[in-house]
Amino acid sequence: MFRGGYPHLYDASTPNDIYFHDNGLLNYLLGIHSAEELLNDPKRGDVFENLIISQTVKRYLNKNKDGELYFYRDTNQSEIDLVDATQRRSPTLIEIKSRMTPRPDFFRHLATVGEELGVPVDRRIVVYRGTENFTGKNGRYVTAERYLGR
Repeated sequence: MFRGGYPHLYDASTPNDIYFHDNGLLNYLLGIHSAEELLNDPKRGDVFENLIISQTVKRYLNKNKDGELYFYRDTNQSEIDLVDATQRRSPTLIEIKSRMTPRPDFFRHLATVGEELGVPVDRRIVVYRGTENFTGKNGRYVTAERYLGR
């Protein structure tokens, strides 16, 4: 189950986001009826984030595991899209970006929050729509295709 903020690290005054398990229903409700419409829609990033998070939840459910999945936002407005704390001693911080081209600023919050929480660089991940997987000095870029297929 996807929970609210990461325990003891979340500004509770901020409302929780809503995620759909059925991405087709989400697109229908947004009035998106084709892949071309989705690629040009201003909500593309939100839909992509929903896809990655809902598939992560489903991956744990299919393994009959209760994944410890959270999002993170602190009082400085540093935000992480997904914190996978299923392995308590080594959580993974995941930023989700719908862009095709990797950019160094994708790691802005991953670097600061990762340092604050003591998360190793190899457990700081940007999932994006690009075509190359690689490691940078602040973490790893992982394509959505690879992330969803693992």
